[in-house]
Amino acid sequence: MLGTGVSYAYAPCQNCDSRVLLDIPSELAPFYPPTYGSFVSSFGRFARQRARWLSDDKWSAVRRVGADRSARVLDVGCGAGAFLRMLEVKGFRNLAGVDPFMPAEQSDARGPIRLRQGDVGVFAQEKFDLITMHHVVEHAPDPVALLNSAGQMLSRGGMILVRTPIVDSWASVTYGPNWVQHDAPRHLVILSSRGAEAAAAAAGLRILDSWRDEGRWAAWASTMLAAGRDPFRAPPWRIRIGGFRHARAAQRRNRRGEGDSACFVLGRALDSPAS
Repeated sequence: MLGTGVSYAYAPCQNCDSRVLLDIPSELAPFYPPTYGSFVSSFGRFARQRARWLSDDKWSAVRRVGADRSARVLDVGCGAGAFLRMLEVKGFRNLAGVDPFMPAEQSDARGPIRLRQGDVGVFAQEKFDLITMHHVVEHAPDPVALLNSAGQMLSRGGMILVRTPIVDSWASVTYGPNWVQHDAPRHLVILSSRGAEAAAAAAGLRILDSWRDEGRWAAWASTMLAAGRDPFRAPPWRIRIGGFRHARAAQRRNRRGEGDSACFVLGRALDSPAS
């Protein structure tokens, strides 16, 4: 995605076939500049109206888990907070976000939203009913530690919603090194389905629900990369047309459990009715 042309190597886990980046840079901050997409997401009047009436993958996932508008929500890897501002428009009133690479000037408290620079431990003294990680765990050097910390911040009956690329997918097999979800060197660990189950269990969590949610964009971008073209510098109209061409195929792959992104809903193992 950065277009540097530098090669990076991933190795498969021998137990679960998740992929781990071998040559992690000593300093990752330069790979999250202020121009990084989640930091420049604006949320103006048009975006507020769109959020009021329309849905996207993030909101669909929140609706599926049945989060109440009174829920205390923490968004890990929140960027500039666009997802939280969408929840505000939807009627949520207790919202917090944290991101280790957030520019310091974006840390603020505005209305029902609190944004903080740092890791999940910034809010360690609080309890949350819903903790969201939209394409975040793949950026963590230790996904188990991240999930464990988040699990300790859950209220009783609380849930963690994890959306992440998944390596046992049609796109990963089809496109190989041109699969857009590699995004080296920012994606440090790309989980498999078995890897997600193992990570959850190691963090003292259990999977309550899961589904595939490949979007329309991933296959188009991977096709462009495989053809030696840069999808990240394409004009917006070309991205939209390319995405629409792949939308139905992505939906079919999701139904077959082959989509290149997955959602996992996690709860604390201690909250199990059998405990």
